Amino acid sequence: REERGYQSEEMIGISVFERTPAPFRSRIRNVMRRLFAGDAPIIFESEHHRRDGSVIPVEVHARAVQLEDAVVYTAVVRDISARRRRERFEAALGVINEALAGAFGVSEAMSTVMEAAADALGAAAGCILERADGHWRAGCLVGMGQPEVEVLSLSPSELAAIVETAKSGTPTLLNAPGEATDDFAAEARDWRSLIVIPIVIHDVVRGIACFAGSRESSFGPREQRFADRLSLTLSLAWENEGLHRAQRDIADTLQDVLLVLPEHLPGIRYSGVHRSATEAAKVGGDFYDLMDLGNGRVGITIGDIIGKGIEAATMTSLARSIIKAYAYEHDSPAKVMELANIAMMSSATDVLLTAFFGVLSPRDGRFTYCSAGHPPPFIVNSAGRVEPTHTTSPLIGLSTDLRYENKWSELALGDKLVLYTDGVIESRNGPEFFGEERLSRLVGDVGGRSPEAITTALLEAVGEFSNGRLIDDIALLCVERLSPSSIAGGDQHG
Repeated sequence: REERGYQSEEMIGISVFERTPAPFRSRIRNVMRRLFAGDAPIIFESEHHRRDGSVIPVEVHARAVQLEDAVVYTAVVRDISARRRRERFEAALGVINEALAGAFGVSEAMSTVMEAAADALGAAAGCILERADGHWRAGCLVGMGQPEVEVLSLSPSELAAIVETAKSGTPTLLNAPGEATDDFAAEARDWRSLIVIPIVIHDVVRGIACFAGSRESSFGPREQRFADRLSLTLSLAWENEGLHRAQRDIADTLQDVLLVLPEHLPGIRYSGVHRSATEAAKVGGDFYDLMDLGNGRVGITIGDIIGKGIEAATMTSLARSIIKAYAYEHDSPAKVMELANIAMMSSATDVLLTAFFGVLSPRDGRFTYCSAGHPPPFIVNSAGRVEPTHTTSPLIGLSTDLRYENKWSELALGDKLVLYTDGVIESRNGPEFFGEERLSRLVGDVGGRSPEAITTALLEAVGEFSNGRLIDDIALLCVERLSPSSIAGGDQHG
């Protein structure tokens, strides 16, 4: 009776099917058949039409009662609207948290966040207001642009009222029943209830989420509780993004120093490029270096700290400096790696590093190298024939008593050495990785170009493959052997 809005006498004689929405009638018939067949009490969910035309979800407990001379079939109907709302709010918060966790930034997730929140609240429309350059601007509109819902084209006084309300730091209902104000001409709007959700960072309102209901009764205590949780979720997400952005800026500044190549080195032409991950939470530890070791020899280094953030960038600087210092003291790349491993273990016991260090003699093309767990560079000639180098030595940072081995190759005049970090081969397109095989084919295709053209082509290929979404930093270095008398400038771009 209460669920349907009828008096008892009005319900007598009405068929159960008459007040049940069509999609649920077959379920009612099935339940009745089971009851007639003697099944135990049956519990199921359905929907009922109220007298005012609205539909409510209900839970029905149906059973057969045996009397002396007859069987009576009874049903207890319970309104489960509140439970459904709770479930809807929990599901929306799950979608929102998943979107924020999986996005490359809060802005990327906001469309999903706003749509999920509007759906859970039953809002006709919504928007995010952000503070920028001393002014509030609207973004991420939901339910806007449709002629029938011109809901949030706010006047200056309305915007001022929303901003003033948000200063409380807690979600607030505006223009709820009995709370109309001069700031809101509710009768001129398609909405009669507005919920204002502040996004607060360090006690300062940085943004405001607004949702408009189509009726005065759209928002109530349950929607208020959902808004409280949404405010906390968005505030934490915005604060974390700010911290990651600041960390990224500091780490990028440190990393820029690690990616500077000499202007000129004898007997080689070269190019280095670097791209930061597009995921705000990722800050890599990639580096490369070229050095004149004297006696016509050139040192070539590339490496990657296994870690993220400012600490990784700091350790990257240390690793680069250690390898460079030992490279001037020892002719053997394996010895340089061995000593670098001991030094890194002494400085930071929990840091792992993949590194490649080689010594090239442009005079005769002899190339001696040691790869400490780093992805194997490629040697490519002008005809596109690709030869991989060998990775046989362990990572730096595992133990102080590791053995490192030298390997040898020869570069003919015009041959190029292509070095890269794992961000290249681990870039993804859905479940598919870019991979060494794809990189090898591409290196062969562009092997006849200049070092700068090669690194540019490889960088563009990775960006296109990953749709511009890099989950890790990438670094590429290409070195071409020229005649010993040549003096070539280095190119680098990031």
